[in-house]
Amino acid sequence: MRLRMVPGRPWRRPAVSPPDRSMPATREMTLAFFDFLEAKLDERGFFRPAGKKPVMQRNLRNIFHRIGLTEQDVRTLWGAIVRLVEGRALKCRRGSGCGKRRRRVEKVQAEASTAKNIFVLINDVCDLDVRLRTRA
Repeated sequence: MRLRMVPGRPWRRPAVSPPDRSMPATREMTLAFFDFLEAKLDERGFFRPAGKKPVMQRNLRNIFHRIGLTEQDVRTLWGAIVRLVEGRALKCRRGSGCGKRRRRVEKVQAEASTAKNIFVLINDVCDLDVRLRTRA
């Protein structure tokens, strides 16, 4: 059997390169992230009851320490938390399809609001009916 060379294909392909990982997060960066995260969670009333706050903080920190955060991990988590706290979405780019999703969500929210209003109206009518019956 004779081997033949296939044009355009290198004889030796490079080994699979390891994924690009940023440097491990510095202690200062990690502590600043913890302070930011805990402040935002505290603003939202996460640490309840107050007596469990130190234990909850330690548990959160332990989770992130076990992961071994990189600088990029910290930046990504920080940005995600900022976006959640802001509570608003970025503007949609043309052709991305997020405008359709947003309109669909708004429609569902409007329908839910209408259903809630109908439920409240029915509840009020029932209460009025009960009050009228008790008077009679």
